[in-house]
Amino acid sequence: MAFRLIDLHCNWLWQYATETTSFEPSEYGDIPGRLVQLSGYMTATSAAILSCNRSAADWERQTGPWRSLANLVARYESEFAGRLLIGREDFERWRAEPPDGLTWGMLGVSGLDYLVRELADTDRLAGLFERGVRVFQLVESATGRLAGSAETGDDRGLTELGRSCLSQIAGMATNGDGGSRPILDLAHLNPRSMTEVIDAVDESARAGRLLLMYSHGAVTHSGFDGPRAINHQNLAR
Repeated sequence: MAFRLIDLHCNWLWQYATETTSFEPSEYGDIPGRLVQLSGYMTATSAAILSCNRSAADWERQTGPWRSLANLVARYESEFAGRLLIGREDFERWRAEPPDGLTWGMLGVSGLDYLVRELADTDRLAGLFERGVRVFQLVESATGRLAGSAETGDDRGLTELGRSCLSQIAGMATNGDGGSRPILDLAHLNPRSMTEVIDAVDESARAGRLLLMYSHGAVTHSGFDGPRAINHQNLAR
């Protein structure tokens, strides 16, 4: 397969945010002006992690966040019908695509901190994995209860609820070479949280069961002194 872009974080559904009941339109006023960025995307991109995500204010508006998440998953299942990377057979079909084939997608949830607010919420995660969600981003804001975020002044580490969440995600991994494993996205974690998450993933009971990625960010960010970005130590690990 000819090399094309693999996009690690795509808010694909946001292009419809001002014209659908799935989102609160007033929170996405800048989207119409950015749609030109999608020109040629479907043929230039081989695969994309499709983020089930909302703006912070839009999440706060949701009276049933888990139901709202299910709605976003359903929209992606409709948009990318037959082109979602869930299991080995999907992977083989994706690899066999012609060079000019359309984009395939892998489902991801950005900002689990908007959804997992108490221990009972972690029991819902296995259902997401069974439905096809493969990428889980723990943190997106400083208001969550899972771990410290990259927001200025948030110096918390991984919380006990965050550790329970990690255990549930690690437990989704199936045994054997043919099984699927969840992917943990470290984006938006502060350096302390990121270190503690990597430590937790490296523990013998979880070692090898979770794949790690860092979907967006850099070692340095213009205008920031470091906490919003991955540091060299965590990048090396």
